[in-house]
Amino acid sequence: MSKGAKITSPLPIPASVDNDSIPTLNAMGFTTKAPDPYSRLFIQHAINHSSQEYKALEIGAAYGVSTIPVLLHGGHIIANDIDERHLKILEHKIPEKYRKNLHTIAGKFPDEIAFPENSIACILISRVMHFFDGKTIRTSLKNMYNWLIPGGKLFIVNNTAYEKYMRNEITPIYEERKQKLHEWPGYFDNFSDFFLRRHRANLPDVMHCLDPDILQRELNAINFNIEKVAFFARPKFLQGVSWDGRERVYAIASKPVNRW
Repeated sequence: MSKGAKITSPLPIPASVDNDSIPTLNAMGFTTKAPDPYSRLFIQHAINHSSQEYKALEIGAAYGVSTIPVLLHGGHIIANDIDERHLKILEHKIPEKYRKNLHTIAGKFPDEIAFPENSIACILISRVMHFFDGKTIRTSLKNMYNWLIPGGKLFIVNNTAYEKYMRNEITPIYEERKQKLHEWPGYFDNFSDFFLRRHRANLPDVMHCLDPDILQRELNAINFNIEKVAFFARPKFLQGVSWDGRERVYAIASKPVNRW
């Protein structure tokens, strides 16, 4: 774990594509230039509720699009990413006076990182769980539930099967599985075969397209209090992604204050 040490020679951030998406350095998809509306809700919550004792946590922070605003407004946050190079870039972008409130931890979630029970004020996991199979999603939700303080909030953003480039192949398969009541209708282990050819090198083979029904089912099973689960739209200028307003799904849930 790093506590804001100065990084003198960060790697350059790759150029964006489609005016918004920035490739990761490890071919695990893309991050964005700006936070989506529900990541912004996490940012505001983290600013208001994190502390030195009970920090916020961003899982899959990449270059810090949601972590950095928390720090710049006085919040305390742990940034996790599977690739330490991303975290070095993030650290370098933070002004010196804010680095004391940043902790970074490299490692694969959920297998390689852990926190004490009841120690995290709030968590953002944005566009990470779509790389997990169903079993790993359940393990992830259970771990995050345990880490959150009573009343702590979880913010989830995930890809769905309703992006424009999916409509001819992925979407029909997903909808057929959904109709047949498959437990995980959006799980694909050969996803890169369907993706935009020019972006194939930036993606792994696994993609798990989630939806409000699946997220609600799994959050209920862990005993989260669900505030909201719904589809939302990506910006219209993303020509390869924007379609019918269901391109992303989000969930906001909290750990009950009284658990017994």
